[in-house]
Amino acid sequence: MARVIPKTVSQQIEFFQQRAPVWVTNAASLGLTGDKALAVQDAADGAAAAQTGVEVAEQALKNAYLDRAAAMGELLSIGQSAVRDIKMKIEVTGNPALYMLAQIPPPEERLPRPAPEQPVALSGSLDSSGAVTLRWICPGVRIFFRVLRRLDSESAWTLVGASGKRSFVDADVPISATVAQYRIVATRGDLESPPSEPVSVGFAAMAA
Repeated sequence: MARVIPKTVSQQIEFFQQRAPVWVTNAASLGLTGDKALAVQDAADGAAAAQTGVEVAEQALKNAYLDRAAAMGELLSIGQSAVRDIKMKIEVTGNPALYMLAQIPPPEERLPRPAPEQPVALSGSLDSSGAVTLRWICPGVRIFFRVLRRLDSESAWTLVGASGKRSFVDADVPISATVAQYRIVATRGDLESPPSEPVSVGFAAMAA
């Protein structure tokens, strides 16, 4: 069965407003009482008036939101400028009590980052060209790593490079070396970790 009355409110109001005058004029022929036909016409007019009120209210609400957005934009612009001026005054005078007077929170103290953790799980592998690839694990961010090496003929550790990654390739191992030890030190600014446990890489097979 086809739908007679439309779905939307505006279409429903239009439907009955267009037909009500005809129904009033031809009530008996259409099987309606005159009172019912008039009631439909009055109800349609009332619904139309109410719909107009809704549309007016919706437009007013939309305008109110736009007015609020403009007012808030102005408030935040001048308010943020005022806060910056207050902070500048506090910085110039060195008087933190002004934070309380202005009723704005003071900046949080930034705790210094701790020294990085000790690198662990250091491993070294030798490729056919004689270069040593080192890999290790060390949690944390903003960390750099110093790579230390000690050859079998040396007693002291020597800095051979640095890396911002958890890996390093040492391609400058002397041909005469038979064993090289490596260890990694993690650094963050002036702070550094304990050295990693050393790892040894042998070159006997390469020398042969």
